[in-house]
Amino acid sequence: MEFKSIQFSYDKEKQILKDNTGVFPAGKISTIIGPNGSGKSTLLSLLARDEKLTAGSIMIDGKQIHHFKAKEFAKLVGTVYQQNEAPIDLTVEKLIAFGRLPYKRAFQKLSLEDEEVIDWAISLTKLEDKRERQLNQLSGGERQRVWIAMALAQKTKMLFLDEPTTYLDMYYQLELLELIQLLNREYGLTIVMVLHDINQAVRYSDQLIVMCDGEIVASGLPPEIVNESLIKDIYGVDVCVEHNIRTGLYLVPLGT
Repeated sequence: MEFKSIQFSYDKEKQILKDNTGVFPAGKISTIIGPNGSGKSTLLSLLARDEKLTAGSIMIDGKQIHHFKAKEFAKLVGTVYQQNEAPIDLTVEKLIAFGRLPYKRAFQKLSLEDEEVIDWAISLTKLEDKRERQLNQLSGGERQRVWIAMALAQKTKMLFLDEPTTYLDMYYQLELLELIQLLNREYGLTIVMVLHDINQAVRYSDQLIVMCDGEIVASGLPPEIVNESLIKDIYGVDVCVEHNIRTGLYLVPLGT
């Protein structure tokens, strides 16, 4: 996926995204970072067709995303939002089954292939013992895995995740990020996600997109672009950039 000279505004008075151009390489994990209000989630919403561009273009394999029919696009891109809504009495298996809708006609029953894909998504997200549970019986981390499983059931090439670790404790954050990395490394999914935690973004990403005030100010491999000066300029925080043999690059905050 690539985007060229994209802009977005809700009205003529305030421009949310300025002129931005970039590429999300196929088969890689790209993470968008930046301070609150920098335009991270807005950029992701444009990529997912939840908002319409003011100017510019977004393309998959050379075709503008708004030229795809809805079901056609849903077979290419799955999206998991920061806050996802569904009836709380819906079971895990039934929600995941909604991921097969792009492949079905109205009122068409699930096929054997659909059932196999649903079972695969449930197994991959380790929800086998939760498949008959209602959503209101799950923890926050388990619910997030259900939404990812539904996106996986779409069998897409790309997966968009908007702050997937928000509201989760450290255990579930790391569990989710390990799952995302597995989906990329083992199944070749192209991942584009928004994260707040810079250390998590550095550790689990092949590419970083750094945003500030509606603009992409840096992009590239984490070790090549993350430094004390960049973090000070973007976040107003002094850090020390360290390197660990086991975990790689990481940041230690020193203060504001």
